[in-house]
Amino acid sequence: MQIRNYYYKIRKYIRYHKFKNCNLPYPFFDYKRDTFEMVSYFKNNKSYNVNQSIVDAVGDISYHNLTYHYKISNKKKINDDIYVSHCHNFDELVKVLYDNPESFYIPKRYLSEYSKQELEFLKDTQNYLKLIGLKNKKITKEQEDLYLKMDKLYHKKTLNIYDKLYLKYLEYLDKKFWKKSQKEEIKRYDNDLDFIYCNYRRKYCKNKKIANAYINGTKNYSIYRKNKYDRTFKGERYLVIDNDYNYLGVVEVIKENIIKLKDLKENMVLYKLLGFKTYKEYIDNMIKEFKEDAKYYNETFDLNSEIIYVTFKVMEKFNK
Repeated sequence: MQIRNYYYKIRKYIRYHKFKNCNLPYPFFDYKRDTFEMVSYFKNNKSYNVNQSIVDAVGDISYHNLTYHYKISNKKKINDDIYVSHCHNFDELVKVLYDNPESFYIPKRYLSEYSKQELEFLKDTQNYLKLIGLKNKKITKEQEDLYLKMDKLYHKKTLNIYDKLYLKYLEYLDKKFWKKSQKEEIKRYDNDLDFIYCNYRRKYCKNKKIANAYINGTKNYSIYRKNKYDRTFKGERYLVIDNDYNYLGVVEVIKENIIKLKDLKENMVLYKLLGFKTYKEYIDNMIKEFKEDAKYYNETFDLNSEIIYVTFKVMEKFNK
């Protein structure tokens, strides 16, 4: 054991020796190990600080950490202060969600720690993982007991010789458990539904009425501005998602027509459903939006410009 630890220290010294003068984190990509790390050297205690997260690395020098509280529980009625966990960067939080999509939960009192964008990302991701039926990662009772024992030792201020030897033994058992369960665990990441849905486009709707109208077949069309880079829409499938990131179902484009905007008829659109009082108000808004889009292609847009009118068919409705 001592020989192996000594060999590890030598390899670490050779790998990071060139950063010995870097008291600030240096971005280092190790081609041999195919890893990215932020490496710095603490001259006071003569040790290297190696982080895979730039957030953690910069936080070490600014003495400022991020905190994200969360819970892993299906029982949302439990007091928010019970069984609350936390982590210190968003990547780590997403990993927790990915491992526990069925029961990941952010208590209301901690929502202020998150930005609107982060909350939307988490909600959309969790709802998609639930849609494809991804279950929580499971650990055996033996592993759970093992982690509790290891955690107790990790939080102990000083370890005697017996503690150190026992911790090494527990780490050995952990590695043994991991190797034994890895083959079974790989099955979790072989998901047939994701294999299908990953090829579908997303149709995010600004409210539930519009989303339900797509799935009920009431709104069976969409309109796009035609540009020189346009693809063929026919045959494309879309996952319909409402403004709360609920996945409602699948629609498929069964027909596409290219017409000039001036030839679009009032009975071809549901402008009131979209929040417009008059057809003219709807058309004026479309011209305004498509003009902005056209600027990116160095093009113009007006009533004589071409639009693509696609028709949908409902292929699948998801159970809520």
